[in-house]
Parts: sequence; structure tokens; C-alpha cells
Amino acid sequence: MIKRLLASLCLFGMIIPTALAEVTARVDKTEIVPGETITLTITTDTNSESPDIEPFKNLFDVVGMNSSTQTVNINGQISRSRSWIMALSPKTTTSSIVIPPLNVGNEQTKPITIKFIDTPQNLSVNGQDILKIETALEQKSVYIQQQQIFTLRVYIDAPKIYKVNQLIKPTIPDLNFQFLTEQNYEKQINGIQYEVIEQKYALSALKSGSIHIPSYALTATIRDKNSLQNKTVTSNELTLEVKPRPANYPANMPFLPAKDVTLSEQWSNPSDNLLEGDSISRTITITATGLTSKQIGTLSIASITGIRSYPENPQLHDNWSQLLPIGTVIQQHVLIPTQAGKITIPEVKIPWWNTQTNKLEYATLPAKTLDVATNPALHNSNSNKASSNTNTLPTIPNIIRKVESPYLWVWQSLSAFFAVTTFIFLGLWLYSRQQPAIIKQEQPIINPKTLLDDIKRACQENDPQQARTALDNWAKQQPENLTDIMIRYTPLAEAIEELNKVLYSEASSTWKGDKLWQAIQTLPPKEQTQSSESIIPPLYPK
Repeated sequence: MIKRLLASLCLFGMIIPTALAEVTARVDKTEIVPGETITLTITTDTNSESPDIEPFKNLFDVVGMNSSTQTVNINGQISRSRSWIMALSPKTTTSSIVIPPLNVGNEQTKPITIKFIDTPQNLSVNGQDILKIETALEQKSVYIQQQQIFTLRVYIDAPKIYKVNQLIKPTIPDLNFQFLTEQNYEKQINGIQYEVIEQKYALSALKSGSIHIPSYALTATIRDKNSLQNKTVTSNELTLEVKPRPANYPANMPFLPAKDVTLSEQWSNPSDNLLEGDSISRTITITATGLTSKQIGTLSIASITGIRSYPENPQLHDNWSQLLPIGTVIQQHVLIPTQAGKITIPEVKIPWWNTQTNKLEYATLPAKTLDVATNPALHNSNSNKASSNTNTLPTIPNIIRKVESPYLWVWQSLSAFFAVTTFIFLGLWLYSRQQPAIIKQEQPIINPKTLLDDIKRACQENDPQQARTALDNWAKQQPENLTDIMIRYTPLAEAIEELNKVLYSEASSTWKGDKLWQAIQTLPPKEQTQSSESIIPPLYPK
């Protein structure tokens, strides 16, 4: 008797835990860097309400959320579970952040601590790095707007990495980055053969002072025994010292820190054979090694006495073949001499700062003198006009007596009336010929953001006609048609069948929208095969 009682108690103790509802919460990773998102999955073995996410809305932004249900049959024992998957973006970058307990029906999840990685960190197995990332600057001290090379390298021990996922770049508003090149090669370090991905960028600072370059982060998936785990590695941090424009640089001129700046000019025709009123084109080219064309800016040419100048829009070109840019600005001016004699085109002088010697230098175009000859054609035409004006006698105008008919205004009014009506009818006839024989009815505008709200509103109001219209609009925006969705998810098929019976049955009946809205909410996402194309192709190992 005692043995039977103990066996009953043991059996009862085994049954009770399985009868109780269980809810769990897990994240895809517990260590992240600023700007990285995490995936939170909440699972329960009962068909309970959605989790209450209000407790962590002040800590995270919910980037995306969906739910799914799963039914498993093992030896006749059927078990069901429901999951909610949420993508969360932390609002803070403190050392750690806690996902508080969340209520799911009558149950509650356990808190989860997420730590922020604030130091460079590699991914190691058995003391050996299998994934690491590093950054480097060509120079640690530069002038404001000076271009230099920033290098990013990723080292991958390919056989031990399942997949490289995403490169997370920090946001640095005071720096400009321009992608230059990428190359892949192999390198052996400490006996490990790494696949190396090297990217180079041109970098320039927008303000002077000390600028901090935070760590770059790289997420990857590795195999840990029989499971896959997401890991994050971070690079070293850098500090760039940016010097202001030197004190002896001209204050009213744009600052041009470069390796070399040259000025050249071309004339459309010989400048020593000009007449008054002739036009000649002058093309000035500015080339700077180590600056972009936008950094060079445009050249301001002062007005010249005796010459009218008509500038054209400048042409900007950049050549990145030598890593650092070679910027070119081409400006063309059309010059027209308005007087005869010698006219001097003044010298063009552009200051620039030589970053190799740390000295102020000037790129110059020497002054040029134009010898403009008198144009006889202009002077002869002017003298002819003057003589014709002085020798021509004034003519006596003929006096014409104007005789008006007393009925002239009647005919004028009728003529104006018939002319106006003729133009109106002609316009209407042309307009009617452009119209289609059958006017197409405009389709209502569907806003994808409010599709679910439309279904929810129709279900809450128990309006079958509006619910059917909103359901059809929603189905048009899905990756699969409504029939395929009904085949894949039985609860939705049953709810739509009840809706159709109410709409198309001759007998009048009431309809409740709770079942349809519940089926829409619990619709599991369509399973998708992993794309062969990576999120960031250059960072996937071969």
C-alpha cells in the first residue's frame, strides 16, 4: 500500500510540472556594440495573449516583431507552442542593459542582461584568434580638410567560421569617408592561415581638434558543438589630431592643404591679333593632388577695364587612381574687348599649403597683355549712322482723313463674338478627341501601413463586407496569394470560410470578427530559404 502511494505521488509530481504553463525568453547574443540590434524570442506552451512589452519601451526601440505557432506530435503526444520574435535596438550605450521580466498571460519571463563591448575584442578558440578586425591611419596628425588613407582589415580563419554576417560602422559626423579599394589575400600569422579582406578609404576632417574614431564591429556565426552561436568582434580605437589652418595663411582665401597645386591656361585663338568686338575664350585649369574638386572650389576673376567677361559653369573632375584624389576644376571665360589699345590681364594667384614641407606656397598665372586693334567696321558703321541722321530731311506725313461709319461698332462686335465662339468650340472639339471612349474607374489608393488596422477595425465592428475588402487588400501585399496562405495555416482558412458563408449565403446571419483577427495575428511567417547572396558580400569567406 505504501509503495502504491509513493508511486502515485511520484506520478502526480511528474504530471503537475507538465500541466503548468511555461514561458521562456532568450536572445541571440548577450554582448553587443553600440548601434547593434538583438533578437528576443519569447516562447510559451499555451495559446496565451501577446507579451506585455511596455516595461522595456524606455530601454529599447522595437524595430520589428512577428509571431509563429508550432505543433509537434511525438508518439501520439501532441504539444503546441507559440513564439514572438522581436528585433530590439537599445536606446542607451551604458556598460550593460537589462531586459526586465515580461508578463505573458499569467506567467512571467526571467530578466536578461545585455553587455556592451567597450574594448577591442577578438574571437578566439583554444587561445587562437579565428576572427579579428583592425583599423589603421596613414598619419595620426593632419590639417583640417587634408586627405589621408584609412585602412580596415578583417582576418578570418575560414574553416572555423560558419558565416560572417554584418560590419557595423560607427557614426562620426566630423569625418568624411570615401571608399577607395578592396582586395582579398591570404596571410599566415602565428601558424594560422588567415583570409584577409582589406578596405581602404580616403578620410578628411571637417573640424580641428582631437577626433575619436570608435571601434568597428563585425558579427559572425560559429559552430559551438552542435549549435550555432552569434558572436561579435571589435577593432581597436583610434585618435586623430587635426590641426587648424596655419596663422600665416591668407584669411580671405579657401584653405587648400595638398601635395601639389598647379594652374594652367589656354586661349581659343592667338591673343595678338584681336579687334574691338572680337571674342576670345580663356580656359583656366586648377589641379590639386590630395584634394577633391569640391574642396578646391571655384576661381574668382576680378573685372578688367576695357573687357567684358562672360564666365561659364565650371567643370569638376576627380581622379582616385592614386588612392588620394587628384581634383581638377576647369573654368572658361569668354572675353570681348570693348576698346582698342593694350589691355593687361592681371596675374592669377592661388595660395595653398604644402603638406609635405608644411609651407605656404602659391600657384600663379603670369599677367598677359592683349594688343587690341581698332575695328574699322565698327567705326564706319557708327559714322554712317551719324551722317545719315544729320543729312536726312524730315518727311511731311500724309494727312489721311478717317471716315467712320455709324454702324462700324456693330460689325466689330459681331466679328469679335463669332471669333471667340469659334475658338471655344475648336478647343472643346480637340479636348473631346483626346478623351478615351470608356473612362476607367480609378482604383482606390491602398496604404500598406494601415492594412492590418483596416482588418482589425472591420473585425471589431463585425462588418463582414469591410473585413473582406480589407483582407483582399492585405493579401495583395503579401509574398504569397491568399489561397496559399489558407493552405499553409488552417485557422485562417476556417475563419475565411465562415466569413464567406455570411457574405454569400442567402440566409441572413450575424458574423463575429474575433476569429478572423485572431488568425491574422497568429499567422506564422512564410519560411524562407537563405539567400545565396550575403548581406555584405565582401565580408563572406570563400
